[in-house]
Amino acid sequence: MPDILVIDDDINTVDAIIEGLTTDGHNVVSANNGKEALEKINGKEPDLVLTDLMMPGMNGLKFLKMIKKLYPDITIIIITGFGSVETAVEIGRAHV
Repeated sequence: MPDILVIDDDINTVDAIIEGLTTDGHNVVSANNGKEALEKINGKEPDLVLTDLMMPGMNGLKFLKMIKKLYPDITIIIITGFGSVETAVEIGRAHV
């Protein structure tokens, strides 16, 4: 069963994502921000990360950069309601 990490500071978003994924049989762990997510991973690489871009503390981009250093092959999907072309380019560069 894949382990999926969901990171978002909006509890309603997290609850909706978790409900959908657990209904499909996935093991899901959630965190409110990037720092909390890194603590919850605790050396165990999840199969997939869904992270919000705009969060207090460690935002999604900073989290992306940090987790890619730890797990270069990890699959990450960034979700946001505040996207721009510039942000997409910055995320793409961080992902490499």
